[in-house]
Amino acid sequence: MPQSPILILFLFLFNISFAQNVVINEIMSSNENTILDDFGESSDWVEIFNNSAQEISIDQWYLSDDENETDKWQFPDTTILPNQFLLIFCSGRDTSSAYLHSNFKLKSSGEDIVLCDENENIIDQYDPVSLSNDISFGRKTDGDPQITLFYVSSPGFSNSNNFKPNEISFSHDAGFYSSNIELSISSENTEGQIYYTINSNEPHPDSSYAFLYEEAFSLTEIQDNPATYSYIPTTPEDNSYYFEWQLPEGEIEKHVVIRARVFSGDQALCNIHTNTYFLGNDIMERYSLPVLSIIADSISLYDYDTGIYVPGKYHVPGVVKSGNYSERGDSWERKSTIEYFSETGEFLFEQDLGIRMHGNITRAAPQKAFQFFPRSSYDGNGRMDFPFFEELPFSDYKRMIARSIYSAHTSSIVRDEIVQDIAKNLNVFYQQWQPVIVFLNGEYWGIQVLREKQNEYYLEQHFDINPDSVDIIALWGVVENGDMEEYSILVDFILNNDLSIPENYE
Repeated sequence: MPQSPILILFLFLFNISFAQNVVINEIMSSNENTILDDFGESSDWVEIFNNSAQEISIDQWYLSDDENETDKWQFPDTTILPNQFLLIFCSGRDTSSAYLHSNFKLKSSGEDIVLCDENENIIDQYDPVSLSNDISFGRKTDGDPQITLFYVSSPGFSNSNNFKPNEISFSHDAGFYSSNIELSISSENTEGQIYYTINSNEPHPDSSYAFLYEEAFSLTEIQDNPATYSYIPTTPEDNSYYFEWQLPEGEIEKHVVIRARVFSGDQALCNIHTNTYFLGNDIMERYSLPVLSIIADSISLYDYDTGIYVPGKYHVPGVVKSGNYSERGDSWERKSTIEYFSETGEFLFEQDLGIRMHGNITRAAPQKAFQFFPRSSYDGNGRMDFPFFEELPFSDYKRMIARSIYSAHTSSIVRDEIVQDIAKNLNVFYQQWQPVIVFLNGEYWGIQVLREKQNEYYLEQHFDINPDSVDIIALWGVVENGDMEEYSILVDFILNNDLSIPENYE
């Protein structure tokens, strides 16, 4: 006798409800010393958790590192017991010995992690996350929706015991000070030692730049050290399109960046904590604009092979749009910290986020534009939540840019910003903007302009449009969001129909 539609629907919903109790609980894409697989290798891994009181079979389910190829690797006959964990090594071996091994490996720079049922319905998914060695990413407590970084991971075991205080305390907050500071650093975590740097590089016990914290120290003595990053050329010698980089004249204004982290041996026990201190007798009256401090490891910015602010390895002589700074995509995003202060030194905002270069030909200019990428993988926040632009009815942003003045260096410098203001009373898109004084790794970097980023998230906030339904096609047919399908259909219609006929135009 055929089953009734009601029974079939019940069985379908029953299976789906159980499937939703299976989650990707923790991932590690750069396993160096955390765990060895059954072949004696440090393979990357994905941990699955059954967050229910029932046995759940995941026979014929799929795991993939590509949301466009969700059937990349299929589970063998596998059952996960109630409240238990399943560890899959992403070794590329495609075998099931003592452990399951997928047929793909994970990239530390980040890629999709997708878990699907036997019908390729997505059960759980992680967006690309860039992870450092032996740091994992997962649910703060097992099965919980809140995602966090783990500096002590737990492959095959509960995450609940891993989450430890992520706190370092400085005796003085970041900000402006008219006199010297004796800075002390402490931590709630008593299992390790504090290492700190004074040159914006990431602290690590093996780094020649890092100091073991033992006692309070003077910031004035650090500020007296000469600037260094301002003397690194940021344009190629053959640059003729824009003003070439020139050696700075006179003394570079420089302030103190302290970065600190707790370690047990080589193992980091917390995130990096960063504070910028602006010192000077007249510091409270020195600036007439808000101050933006951008901090990133010097390797991330200036390394010949991987630095995003220099011509470096990818510069081709005579080709303006070449150089490390012209590279794009996830692999050219670098972790950074930004701090935002009022013109009088009031601390307003801080966030760990990703930075990339922004713009077109202006990437070859001495001062370059940044694009900011807040992500939960950096500090748990997927947005920049601060009212940077007072006229807007919202205060959180998925993307932001710090625009370079070189986009209009041959005219008024603020030409584009003036045009944006003129457009405010017209029925067209325009971007809010705020000029800021930028310090890069503690050194004065000039005036730049904070701007909304016009993309799918801009359309979502301003016009309540689903960002997943937006196709954005830039100059020369470059797809910035979505795809070309609907656009190509539109162009084809325009080319093959008379738009003077009202029915065609409408």
